[in-house]
Amino acid sequence: AETVEVEEEKNETTEKTIKEDNATDFSSIVEKDVENTISALKAEYEELVAEINTYDKYKNNIDKIEAYYVKITASTNELRIKLSEYAINYAQEIVSSDLSNDDKYEELDEIYDVIYEDARDEIYDEIYNGILDDMLDSFYNGILEYNNDISYDEWSDLNSDEYDRWSDTGSEVYDIWSDLGSDIYDFWSDVRGELWDDDLEKAQKKIDDFKEDTEKLKSGNAAEKSEDKSSDSNKDDNKENEDVNTSSDEIRPEFKETLDSYEEFFDEYCEFMKKYKESPNDLSLLEDYTEYMEQYSETMEKISELENED
Repeated sequence: AETVEVEEEKNETTEKTIKEDNATDFSSIVEKDVENTISALKAEYEELVAEINTYDKYKNNIDKIEAYYVKITASTNELRIKLSEYAINYAQEIVSSDLSNDDKYEELDEIYDVIYEDARDEIYDEIYNGILDDMLDSFYNGILEYNNDISYDEWSDLNSDEYDRWSDTGSEVYDIWSDLGSDIYDFWSDVRGELWDDDLEKAQKKIDDFKEDTEKLKSGNAAEKSEDKSSDSNKDDNKENEDVNTSSDEIRPEFKETLDSYEEFFDEYCEFMKKYKESPNDLSLLEDYTEYMEQYSETMEKISELENED
């Protein structure tokens, strides 16, 4: 009897060790990949701001800034695909193991903890709320701050374009982060649901379906990369035929007044966006958003009227 008890204890200890090793390996791999992606983006950001540190350098290197914004979105999307694949591989390993269905059910919580919570927190904090905020401060709120030595028309175009790039990239990264959350949560919940019902065949079907969806996403990502390369080539051809007007125009008092209003509005809008990022589910912010959009229309209309007077 003692021999049987010892053997059962040994088996339980071995099973526990295997489960712990699986979870540790899974967590380490995911954490390392997320850290590497974020570190690479941060390193490229540091190089960018070190190289582009004046208004004139900004004008002459807009293509590099555009490329970096594209890189932020692409890297975040690639990370989404990798994290989905890690979830699939881990689920497959657990579902195919000799563990009981109850243990399999519990082990799959690693997908929720490691990817849905930890990895997504890193993406949100370090990319969406980190690198993108740094880009806003360095360029839109930094180098592109207006002074009277700059042509207003040129500055206005550069300023608006930079804000649009930052805003569009932020929206894209947020959507990727949100979609990743929905995908992982549904996958985790679906597979565990089938294990709860002791239906391994349906659990495997959930894994196969998510794998197929991820492969489609991966194929679509590859197609977008190909289109981007073609687009970049066309931009280079067009750039050779462009004549850049760098003349410095005298700014009239009316323009200066509008300019001050324009700057003040966008400073307030940026502060609002930061609050919105921190509390995206705060419904009260939607009212503020509507007000800001009205102010934007009024400001741009005022600028348009002054430009038509010239």
